[in-house]
Amino acid sequence: MLVLNNITFEFGARALFSETSWHIKPNEKIGLIGANGTGKSTLLRIIAGEYKLTSGAITERKNLSIGFLNQDLLSYQSDNSILHVAMEAFEKENKIQ
Repeated sequence: MLVLNNITFEFGARALFSETSWHIKPNEKIGLIGANGTGKSTLLRIIAGEYKLTSGAITERKNLSIGFLNQDLLSYQSDNSILHVAMEAFEKENKIQ
C-alpha cells in the first residue's frame, strides 16, 4: 500500500502537484499517462524518495520495495538487456525467491 496525502511539490514558483492525494492498494496495477512535462517521472522520483515534498506526506506499507528505472538510459552504461537492467531494481527480492 502506498498513500500520498495532500502532497505539494514545486519547482521554483511552479507547483507541479498541489494538495494531491492518491491511495494505491496492495497488488493494484497502475499506469501514469500524460503529455511530456506534466510530472509523471517527477511523481515517480518523489515516491522513490529522490525529490523532497514541499508539503504533505507519503506513507508506505512496511516492507514495500520500490524500483525506479531512469528513462534516460544515455546516462547508464551497461552491456545487459533493458530487461536485465530493469530487474536489477528488484535484485534483493529475486534472491529471496
